[in-house]
Amino acid sequence: MKKTSKLFFFGTIIISIFIGLVWIVPKIAMAGQSTTITAKVTSNCSPVLRTFTVPVGKTATNFNIDGFSSGVNCGTGAAINQSGFDIHYGACPNPRSDGDVYWYRKNGTSSSSSSRLSELDISEGTYCLSFDGGKDGYVRLRYDLK
Repeated sequence: MKKTSKLFFFGTIIISIFIGLVWIVPKIAMAGQSTTITAKVTSNCSPVLRTFTVPVGKTATNFNIDGFSSGVNCGTGAAINQSGFDIHYGACPNPRSDGDVYWYRKNGTSSSSSSRLSELDISEGTYCLSFDGGKDGYVRLRYDLK
């Protein structure tokens, strides 16, 4: 093989490897990537809502509760027995009022929800996570983008 042919051949291989890496490395980095979001009520009894976005072409899936605490009543300091969280369409603090994407309520030792959280799939768009509980209460959700 002539020297020019060898250079062309090896140059083509190197460029092909480079293009392949540029294409596949971001896909590998995104695979199995979990995102965590938290909404809460502060120690000053101020609600902290969390806006999150599912990028175009992606779906948020595999949701689970990574942490949940009801907190205490802001006036009396007594434990809160009823608390919960909602995922609404639109950005916080004024999400759309045309319904929840998901809701969860805890009442003492029992709980109810709009569906199984683990089966929730949310398509591209902007959403608001809100927490309804007492002082120092919170919800932390984990999900994957696919």
